[in-house]
Amino acid sequence: MEISANGPIACEISFTQGFRDYVGGIYDEEDPDPTEKEWVSIVGWGREMEENGTQKEFWIGRNSWGTFWGEEGFFRINTAKGHDLNLTERCMAATPSFNKPLNDEKPTFLQ
Repeated sequence: MEISANGPIACEISFTQGFRDYVGGIYDEEDPDPTEKEWVSIVGWGREMEENGTQKEFWIGRNSWGTFWGEEGFFRINTAKGHDLNLTERCMAATPSFNKPLNDEKPTFLQ
């Protein structure tokens, strides 16, 4: 709901060598043995019809490794628990406030 209402959220991912080598498609690694953790942006979600007629749901994410990696710097990963590199276990979102201060004083950092 947060992504739909306010845009991307930040999530920690436990990535593996397989994820590091990702070049495209819906990433799916069952019971991985993660080697490192990193924060990524989750920008959306989708569904893709598989050949057997079932739908596979996925998160759409952006990594910080550059456009040479994955799908122009983005990735799609299975939403199923145990196949998502623990992506949804630790996420954060923030909504910035651009409200003017209640008084006429300048913020401390500008004085």
